[in-house]
Amino acid sequence: MEPMDKKFSLELATNLLQQMPAGIIISDNNDVIIWCNDTLAHYINEEVENIINTTLTSLKSSKLRPISEQSDTLLIPGNQNLSDRWLKHQVICLDSQAKTNYSATIYTDITDISALLVEQENLTEQLNQLSTVDRESGLLNHRAMLQNLEPLISRSRRYENQLSVISMELVNIDPVIDESGPEAATQAIIEVSQLLKDQMRWADIVSRVEYNRFIFVLPETDKSAAVHLANKISAQISGLSIKFNDSETLHLGANFGISTWEKGNDAVLLLRRATKALETAKNKGTCSIETN
Repeated sequence: MEPMDKKFSLELATNLLQQMPAGIIISDNNDVIIWCNDTLAHYINEEVENIINTTLTSLKSSKLRPISEQSDTLLIPGNQNLSDRWLKHQVICLDSQAKTNYSATIYTDITDISALLVEQENLTEQLNQLSTVDRESGLLNHRAMLQNLEPLISRSRRYENQLSVISMELVNIDPVIDESGPEAATQAIIEVSQLLKDQMRWADIVSRVEYNRFIFVLPETDKSAAVHLANKISAQISGLSIKFNDSETLHLGANFGISTWEKGNDAVLLLRRATKALETAKNKGTCSIETN
């Protein structure tokens, strides 16, 4: 078989590049665009002849918006008729015997993939909102705590049952993160959470509402009993030695704010009073307990 002549080979190569399901630009060492395929022109909604002899820099400033200097993902902003388009690009240096060096930039459309990732993130967020359990600690989350608190408040309002709320905040978590990393802080949260589960009655509601803040809802519990429980937990947390990496021992402390249901209190007001008491305790120092 006779080898293909150069002209025929060039036509085949050009046709192949035109049919590629990716945008392609060939530019010289001055970033001047000497060729692009129709796919690239379609991506940026521009005529091929208007792209040739422009520069990659001007094209990026007008059509292709880099997400950041380090990112290989580009954004083509949409308009009233077109949605945003996301492209991932890769630069390939082309060997040349001539004085001018050329490079090919290949743009792959990842718009559909990006849309799926955004949808996945939205679904994950929705699932998190519907979830009742904090993943790290295994305790109830803020949403579940409120759902359980509301009927207890209604019960106290109707029957004048005792009801107390304790807001607890760990005070040494930030130094743990700074010195030993977030994994150590997570381990500390897990061990404190297990301690709380062991100390609470079956009817008590134990929740983690922020990274280092917990709320206990205590049915049939007056102020003195709530203070006694806070003192007990405070001592146990202070005495807790948390082993990390077989070489580090972590020590924590906590502050407590306590509120007891009074006539006229709804869930928001009861929690707000506990938070205010906690802020007072924090101003006094570690391992303080205040009531409101």
